[in-house]
Amino acid sequence: MLDAGAHVEGFVNEGSCSETPLQLAATAGHFELVNLLLEKGADPLAGVLGKSGVTASLQGISNPFSQAAAHGHRNVLRKLLSQPEVSNEDILSLEDILAEGADVSCPLTVKPGLSRSSKARRKALQDALYQSAEHEYLDITMELRNLSVPWTLHAWLKSLRTSFIQGRWSITQCLLKEFDGVKDVYCEDMISQGLPLMFDIFQQSQNDVIVRQMAAIFSHCYGPYPIPTIPEFGQKIKPAIDPSLLNNKEKSEITFLVEGKPFYGQRALLSAASSR
Repeated sequence: MLDAGAHVEGFVNEGSCSETPLQLAATAGHFELVNLLLEKGADPLAGVLGKSGVTASLQGISNPFSQAAAHGHRNVLRKLLSQPEVSNEDILSLEDILAEGADVSCPLTVKPGLSRSSKARRKALQDALYQSAEHEYLDITMELRNLSVPWTLHAWLKSLRTSFIQGRWSITQCLLKEFDGVKDVYCEDMISQGLPLMFDIFQQSQNDVIVRQMAAIFSHCYGPYPIPTIPEFGQKIKPAIDPSLLNNKEKSEITFLVEGKPFYGQRALLSAASSR
């Protein structure tokens, strides 16, 4: 059909929320079809921005990167990542216009910095990292993180829990090392989900490096405040008894007659004796 002149993006017109052939192929993991569509000029960023310029995730559309990541198609994701960025700096989305605080009716010029395609690619990779973490594809998550895709607290905690459940301690160690790079950690999710998870890891890990990392994170979360005195609970440990007091005539305070023989006792021994 492509050779006969079919449009590589399928029948997606203005205002449509339909998925492109590339999005569907990425979801299904058809590597050969993904490769063919890219060769024919399919847009790997389709679904990042809707036709109106609004972020497509608000319209329920997902881009090929996040679709491949959500279904664990690592080879498809790598193929998408290998595609060069297309310069498209003269198009501004409604989202960008609103972010600038400008009048929509006024002409706008693009400021130096990230191009439109760079911004779209960044959003696509952020969504892909979220999807891979949510669906427990740790290898894909870490590969995206190696491309400097930033963490969200949700994605980091989800990945940390997955690595703990799967017993992949090397990845757990890498995730803990990146704690300082996670934004907005002081929130309800950290208290209700993060800290209980990390205490479970601290309790069960036999890796000294992980234990030290956890101790550093707990200290960081607690802050610079002095540690309050911890009250003692339960019975105090009784001091060890001096064996020289046992049946010692010179130091005895009480004498017992046991089977016709004297037995010398001492008050300290009697007070420390068990009920037996």
